[in-house]
Amino acid sequence: MEKEKMILPVDGREGSSLSDWGEPVKVAVCENCDWQFIFPETQTLPQCPHCFKPALVNLAQETRDHLTLQSPELILATTLSSGQLTQIFQSFLSGFWFHPVDLKLTNLMNRLILLYLPIWLVDSSIQATWQAEAGFDYQILSHQDRFDENRGGWTSQEVQETRVRWESRLGRLQRVYQNVTAPALNEHSLIMRQLGQFVLTHAKPFGKQSGVLPGGGWVACMPNRGTTDAWPEALLGFQSFAAKECQKACRADHLRNFSWSPGFSGQNWTFLLLPVFSTFYVDDEGGSRPLLVNGQSGKLSGVRRASLKQAQKISLLMLGGAVLVVLLSLLISVAAVVFPFLLILGGLGIVLALLIGLSALAPLIIIWRMNQKSQSGN
Repeated sequence: MEKEKMILPVDGREGSSLSDWGEPVKVAVCENCDWQFIFPETQTLPQCPHCFKPALVNLAQETRDHLTLQSPELILATTLSSGQLTQIFQSFLSGFWFHPVDLKLTNLMNRLILLYLPIWLVDSSIQATWQAEAGFDYQILSHQDRFDENRGGWTSQEVQETRVRWESRLGRLQRVYQNVTAPALNEHSLIMRQLGQFVLTHAKPFGKQSGVLPGGGWVACMPNRGTTDAWPEALLGFQSFAAKECQKACRADHLRNFSWSPGFSGQNWTFLLLPVFSTFYVDDEGGSRPLLVNGQSGKLSGVRRASLKQAQKISLLMLGGAVLVVLLSLLISVAAVVFPFLLILGGLGIVLALLIGLSALAPLIIIWRMNQKSQSGN
């Protein structure tokens, strides 16, 4: 059978003016990470809400007037309150030894920004031929012999085993699939692994009269990946939907080696914004450590970087204490010339000073292990 030609989408979406955002907005580009942002004209962004580098450049009015920026069709509102965010950050800080001086709950909350991240949704009609191996579970009974000392000999035990029977299947598929996700950011996969998924069924229409954007600080990131670049991953989503439906049609328990020859028509792309809360803290080296919170589920992603400076202070205090104990023990030992029984006390003091000195290494070891663990977990 002749394969149907696959029709690929192209970047031909109509743009929109900045006035479609419902309020006067600014446009800025980060020279460090190349992300592009739109935010209220009354708002000031001292640094990039993604990489937190002071590399934001506000585009001049003349440049903005020539831009064609796609406004979103849908937006997913956050469900988290200020109290819930406070609890999330308190849990992040709990049990955290030797944290940097800047890592405080008040700092995290004061720097908090509602950052909307873009994602594409695509609908399409599909006509395809497909083939796969469908697997059907079945049970067999067998017997296993084993030697049982308590029963004085061999015993036979009946065992039920599940096996899979594989059969070839092929057919034709004609469907319309809606809301298949595709990345609008090059960093989409990494961000989704960090934050988890969003329930997109709760999305609302975006528009001037929608009132879904909060009346406070917000920043919307613009796509850096067009629909043509996003199509290969959308295709994997369509294939996954098709495979599940074919498995259901076969009434199979499993499906493998699925292949198809699809033809696509009537694609419709939708620009959706996802809510993420973004904040940061400054580590010992002066670097910004971003923390991201899924605005729907509350899942937090970020590195807990312990402070070597704080550990060093504790270690120096312990070493200072050890030195004082040594000096005191020496004075007691000198006094033992007159009072011999003090010699034992002086010796115990030396041993105690040695133990304190060795324990002074513990904070440094703890910090090293914590930072190694956080780095590998990141």
